[in-house]
Amino acid sequence: MERHGRVGLAGHLLGLVLAVLVPSLALGGATAWHLAGLYRAASEERLKDTARALALAVDGELEIFQTAVLALASSPLLRLEDTRAFRIWAVAATTRLGGAVVVHEAVPGYPQRLNTMRPEDALPDQVPVTASATAELVQRALLTRQAAVANLFEGPVSGRPQAAAAAPTPDAQAVVTMAVPAERLARLLADQELNYGAVAAIVDAQNRVVARSDDGRTSSGGAAIAVPLGNGAEASGMFRDTGEARPALYAFHRLRRAPGWSVVVGERLADHRTSWLRPLLIFVTGGVVAFGVGLALALSLGRRIRSPVLALVRRADRVGSGTGAEPPPALPHSPVAEFEELRLAMERADAALRAGEAEFRAAFEQSSVPMQQTDCATGCFLRVNHAFCQLLGRPAEQLIGLPFTEVTHPEDREVDLAGFWRMARGEVPSYEGEKRFLRPDGSVRWARIASSPVRDVRGQPIRTMAVVLDVTAQHEAEAARRSSEAWMRLAQEAGGIGSWDTNYETATTRWSDENYRLWGLEPGTPIQEQFILSLVHPDDRQALMRQQQMALDPNGPHPMEVEFRIRRASDGAERRLLSIGERSHAADGHLVGHRGIVQDVTERRQAEEQLRRSEERLRLAQEAGGIGSWEWEIATGVLFWSESCHHLFGTDPAQPLTDANWRALMTEEDGPRVEAMLDAALAGTATVWETEFRIIRQGDRALRWINGRGSILRDLADGRPLRVVGVAMDVTERREAEDRLRLLAREVDHRAKNALAVVQAALRLTPKDDAVRYAQAVEGRVNNLARVHNLLAEGRWSGTRLHQLAEGELAPFLPARAGHEERAPRVVLDGPSVLLGPSAAQAISMALHELATNATKHGALSMPGGVVRLSWALDHPAGLLRICWSETGGPLVAAPPERRGFGSRVMEATIRDQLGGAVRRDWTAAGLDCALEVPLGRLASDLDEGVSDRPLFAHGQA
Repeated sequence: MERHGRVGLAGHLLGLVLAVLVPSLALGGATAWHLAGLYRAASEERLKDTARALALAVDGELEIFQTAVLALASSPLLRLEDTRAFRIWAVAATTRLGGAVVVHEAVPGYPQRLNTMRPEDALPDQVPVTASATAELVQRALLTRQAAVANLFEGPVSGRPQAAAAAPTPDAQAVVTMAVPAERLARLLADQELNYGAVAAIVDAQNRVVARSDDGRTSSGGAAIAVPLGNGAEASGMFRDTGEARPALYAFHRLRRAPGWSVVVGERLADHRTSWLRPLLIFVTGGVVAFGVGLALALSLGRRIRSPVLALVRRADRVGSGTGAEPPPALPHSPVAEFEELRLAMERADAALRAGEAEFRAAFEQSSVPMQQTDCATGCFLRVNHAFCQLLGRPAEQLIGLPFTEVTHPEDREVDLAGFWRMARGEVPSYEGEKRFLRPDGSVRWARIASSPVRDVRGQPIRTMAVVLDVTAQHEAEAARRSSEAWMRLAQEAGGIGSWDTNYETATTRWSDENYRLWGLEPGTPIQEQFILSLVHPDDRQALMRQQQMALDPNGPHPMEVEFRIRRASDGAERRLLSIGERSHAADGHLVGHRGIVQDVTERRQAEEQLRRSEERLRLAQEAGGIGSWEWEIATGVLFWSESCHHLFGTDPAQPLTDANWRALMTEEDGPRVEAMLDAALAGTATVWETEFRIIRQGDRALRWINGRGSILRDLADGRPLRVVGVAMDVTERREAEDRLRLLAREVDHRAKNALAVVQAALRLTPKDDAVRYAQAVEGRVNNLARVHNLLAEGRWSGTRLHQLAEGELAPFLPARAGHEERAPRVVLDGPSVLLGPSAAQAISMALHELATNATKHGALSMPGGVVRLSWALDHPAGLLRICWSETGGPLVAAPPERRGFGSRVMEATIRDQLGGAVRRDWTAAGLDCALEVPLGRLASDLDEGVSDRPLFAHGQA
């Protein structure tokens, strides 16, 4: 092979090596210098990242204190006059976090109300705050109504520099401050893994050091680090300090939770330079070594490469010299392993490419996962498999050549097309997203697409390969879940129902927002058992705690239900809550917690109490008025009676009632009439039914009159009676009163006729020979009748007592006081109490009047010292009332009268003829003895026993 003065392969390889190495070394030098700058920038960025990471940690620590002070300021315990409960909580918080809690009044001077550093029994410090930082912190918290952090100030009790967090109470009446221990912040900085020699510090807005990370200098209030303020908007930055004995480079990052505060991380300048110069020196040394090694390797490799290259040249020469009919000569085996491996790899790659193409085609077509290829230039489908056709509900012939936007939902086209073109232009390596496909029947299918580009030899995307997953079921399930949660939330809000869930394994309790509202708490308020129990009424706490204990017992009652009262935290109102819970178990059956619902039943319980009181008032009114309510279901025949209605009918309220039971209580005389009236009312169009009937009351079998009135409720469609609702009232007394009135009317008529008949007889029998005596006799007898009539009228014509009748007739002669001396009795009455009917009273009164008139004119009452003894007795064996009139001390009687006078005839006409009795007279020397006998059956024969409840005969005097 002639070279014709050309440089050989080895020379070209050497030149190639030199052409590569020399520029590479020059470029490497520039790169080394650039890398040094990058190392320096990386070192500075490392300091910035460290400052940023420490700032996040410090912000988190300050957030803990701000959250704690906000919780303390929002506690209802702070509004109590007794702050011991709040002090216990505050001391617990300071025990966990450190520092102290101070409550300042929101008045000029901001005096202290409570200080956990002071003894519990110490009086509040009313001295105004003198520290400007403390006053500024309290004032800022009151102005912003938010939590704030103060710059470093000297503690009034400890005398040491310290920081503090403050938050106002919701009513801005006080401010709660909590000291932030510098030691805690220093430990936080020291726990970070800083490079050797590096130091971290926290500085406040006045550039005073709050805490440092290096040993022995963790106390606050040290020398200030001058952090450049700039325009106040820089969140982080770098600065150098060359004034110290050892110059240092600092990185700072502003704190979000404490405006003006910064975290500063410093490193000595010498260490900083070493960190970025050392890689530069290593790189330069390595470059020189690499150059020498490269030259040597180039010479060696040139010799090994030359042989296979010459073989390739010879093959090319043989191919070039051939006729073209024969296949090109095969490439011989190369003595260079790489060339040999390359030859073999090319043969394997060719075979694998052909096999891979076949396998891909089979996998693509037969896959159950929808797949498609799209042209990057046009966005049209190039290839789709059977699963993709099923997803879109279209055959492959319709999809090939169709732009994918034609089957994409209009609302998803813009986003999907933008992502596709970004991938087609090579801006992103792949594209993933979710969109909706439109099917020919109008339905929509949700799909998740993962698409990657297929590139040509130049690396440009020519088509995309996408895998499509049908996620319609997941979206429908998610939509159903959101809908269910929305309905549940609406149901809870509408029904005033909250839910809760306690997990024993994670020691967590979750409340729904509605549950927080029921307790008067803001959603997200920490759920602490003692605080929640403090809201429960003292009388109900034990019941609530018992429910919690029952929840831990797997064999306890299920479900668990308890009702208790609370004092709502938001407004202090007393509410009544109903809690119903159940246990929750893991898959293996062991108890993991309990969950349930809480409902405000205050209004329901109030309504129930009002209903109970209303029913009680109705029951008392019905009982007082003798009224009972009832309801009759016509279809079933079932009756509902109120308790007072059962009382009217004498039935047992515990026993069920039917229409047949009610009908059986009516008397035989009224039952058919009432049933006929009721059936007629139901059969017609009447809406009201009313009647009165008699019943035989169960229990005492008493006959009672009942007034029944009911409203007939009918079906609006066909007028069919459905039920009858009404009242029943006992009108027995009214009916009896009406009977008495009717009897009284008849009696008055009868008595008037009798009185006129007696007057007529008196007029007829009285002698008329002396007009004066005639008038006196008639007047006396009429007055006697009037007196008896008055007695009977006072008793409502229910009779009068014999003793009362005798007193009225003989009143002038009975014992009475005349001045201051008692007059001796002229008449003595003796006898038992006897009730006389109107007829008997008039007859006996007339007889006593005649006897008294005769005694006054001719007998014992005509002379001083004369006495009349009137006695009566009941002879039950003989059936007689015996009345005895005996006179003594009057004029001596020589012989009985020769003729019978008018008085004798009146007595015989009244006692014998009217009452069927007898009159016997015995004239003795001392005076008249007269005996009257009246049959007992005639004494009250004209009395209606239902009118008067007085017995006819009683023992003792009337």
